Amino acid sequence: SLEIVRCAQRGDVLALSQLIDELAPWVARICGGIALEHGDDAAQEALVQILRDLSELREPGALRGWARRIAVHFCPALLVISRTTSFT
Repeated sequence: SLEIVRCAQRGDVLALSQLIDELAPWVARICGGIALEHGDDAAQEALVQILRDLSELREPGALRGWARRIAVHFCPALLVISRTTSFT
């Protein structure tokens, strides 16, 4: 809900927890479909970035689109890192 997002933006720990509970499975599905076997790692990194940047979200109603953009951004980056480190 919009009120949960607003409270989370103000640092309310309970609201942050509710937001994570709501977003985590959704972000995991996005990342799993893109990063495949690295989907869990990509989802974790995306959730950290979402929480870190939450205060920058101007419109709480745009949370899902904003979070999706962050999640999609992390998947290819993680794949590149895993490919370059898997041969060393």
